Amino acid sequence: MQAFTVEMLLAVTRECAGDPDETISAAEVRSSTFRDLGYDSVALIEVIARISHEFDLTIPDDVAPEDRTPENLAALINTALTEDSPCRRTSTTPSTSKHRSTSSGG
Repeated sequence: MQAFTVEMLLAVTRECAGDPDETISAAEVRSSTFRDLGYDSVALIEVIARISHEFDLTIPDDVAPEDRTPENLAALINTALTEDSPCRRTSTTPSTSKHRSTSSGG
């Protein structure tokens, strides 16, 4: 199985909640908190819901607070995809969905 990368997480985040705060450099995005990137809890709920659905995971709401970094959250999701963790698979069969959904329009 392909690893869940920070870039994949940020792509989903951009789709759900827009681009990060413009004052933070691209190099800082990986290790900045979601709060520092300008994302609020509502944005993160949407991101977590999308990832949960696409990867067949149950991710508790308290796992992705605004003070978590994209690197932290991507690592947590990777762990969930490979072993037991707070983010449990919702079924025993592997998910067949891709990491990004195709949307029509823009």
